[in-house]
Amino acid sequence: MKKKILLFIPAFALAAACGSVNEFAASTPDVRGQSIELAGTSAEGATFLQESSGVTSQDLSNPPEYLARTRAAIKGLNDLVKKFLTPVVDAVATGGKDLTASGDAKVFGPKDENGITWKLTVRRVSGHRFGWVLEGKPLGQFDSAYKTIAAGALQRTGDAEHRGAGRTSIDLDAYASIDPTSHAQGKLFNAFKHFGDDGEAKVVVYALKGFTADSTVAPAADAVVYGHKTPSGEAVVRVAAFSESLAPSTAGATDAGPELMLARLRWIPGIGGRADVYYPSTTGTLGVNSNGDVPSGKYIAAKSCWDKTEQEGFKAVAVCNAGQPVSAANCQIAIEGVESTACKPGIDREDRMSDSDENDVSAESDAPGKLDDAPASSMSETEND
Repeated sequence: MKKKILLFIPAFALAAACGSVNEFAASTPDVRGQSIELAGTSAEGATFLQESSGVTSQDLSNPPEYLARTRAAIKGLNDLVKKFLTPVVDAVATGGKDLTASGDAKVFGPKDENGITWKLTVRRVSGHRFGWVLEGKPLGQFDSAYKTIAAGALQRTGDAEHRGAGRTSIDLDAYASIDPTSHAQGKLFNAFKHFGDDGEAKVVVYALKGFTADSTVAPAADAVVYGHKTPSGEAVVRVAAFSESLAPSTAGATDAGPELMLARLRWIPGIGGRADVYYPSTTGTLGVNSNGDVPSGKYIAAKSCWDKTEQEGFKAVAVCNAGQPVSAANCQIAIEGVESTACKPGIDREDRMSDSDENDVSAESDAPGKLDDAPASSMSETEND
């Protein structure tokens, strides 16, 4: 994050800058501030650079199973966030012009990219709170073809650009109506808040509705993806989402479809990470009494620890009787490695997920702070923020 340093500027110049285009531009979201990250590697999305985490590409070639599955989920989300917030950044770069005589709204663009014309409108709601709307249309079409693709609000809480508290919503269905090559479906609703002078500590939670990153690969479903990062770089990611992650327990049997997986992962720089994973016996979906390839009448609880180079040193998987606690009497348990050796201080605490975590959008108790908002439930709610 680059900070602009202004030296020896007369007071009248500072006054003139009030309400400038830069103030409106700085109150729009950027990709990194809206992304979910654990160790901040490129395996978590194109936004992140591998060299920033101290984990090499060789280390990443065979990551722990539950780390890899969770990363696949957040990468699909982060790459879409990047796709739809990059036009915001690019539109801002075109400069802006007043939309009203009072100067409380500015429009950036239009900007043509990859067959789409983008236009960004930013308005001051009050004080340091700004709302924005990103519209797109097929290249060459009349302005009546514009569709709202993303919208949000940001309350600036410090000097750092693109940092504060607010909400962002992205309409993948609206985008598909102007780009027939898109296979993403659904809507992404988030709430976020940044902390510290540079705003790099953060809490971000997404509620995904009817979502799939690629309808040719996976069916649409609801999901919740949460992440926080502290000033020290310690991070927690929590995912409740469907994915094809279990094989049939009987050889040669037909796959029963995707499973609902609830996972909580923790990463501490210089130490390593941990995953606590739960596959419920049922998904709670009306008329469905199973959860993919989870054995009937069972649930699966698993935990795993890995070191700072992402080498797994411990893994335990328990297949248990539904409604019963994890124990030798109720479960078949497979263990690899030594827990006391691999699960070092800081990642040695078990934090098992449960059914109540499936729709949880609240901040974790050890997050750098609490959220001011909950994710919106509709695009119109965000546009009117």
